[in-house]
Amino acid sequence: MHDGLLEKAAECFKMASVLSPGESKYRLLYEDTLLQANTNRARVLFSKAQGFEQAGNFMNAGNNYAKAADLMPAMASYAIRAAETYLKAGRVKSAVEYAEKGVSISPNRTEARLVAAAAQQANSDAVKAQQHLKVVMSLDAKDDRAKELMKQLEKALEK
Repeated sequence: MHDGLLEKAAECFKMASVLSPGESKYRLLYEDTLLQANTNRARVLFSKAQGFEQAGNFMNAGNNYAKAADLMPAMASYAIRAAETYLKAGRVKSAVEYAEKGVSISPNRTEARLVAAAAQQANSDAVKAQQHLKVVMSLDAKDDRAKELMKQLEKALEK
């Protein structure tokens, strides 16, 4: 179904739930329809972001991944991709924001923690970066990426 129609259907169900407060089915239909519309929009944005990323346009890629993440706040992968591409675009504060969202959604996901560590490192916050890396190493003591980032941080802290 076209997104515009889903949004109109969602509004109709919302109105029905207001007019018939005892009918919780209308509220559920509204929420389901709205979720479907947001899911469809997020998929389109994610696809656009991938195209921008492949073309090397990391700013637009990050913006589209971020919009997808905002539409689907339970999707850690959207937030992580936004953070990664914002790092490539040099938008460190946005990278930190979306990396931390990814971690809050999925705290035991190694990928989320590694991206958050890289973002915090780019933000000159070695302590927070180390905290993320310690979690990664507690989850997977053999993770070479975490070990390498930890070495870099330790060298930077020695200076």
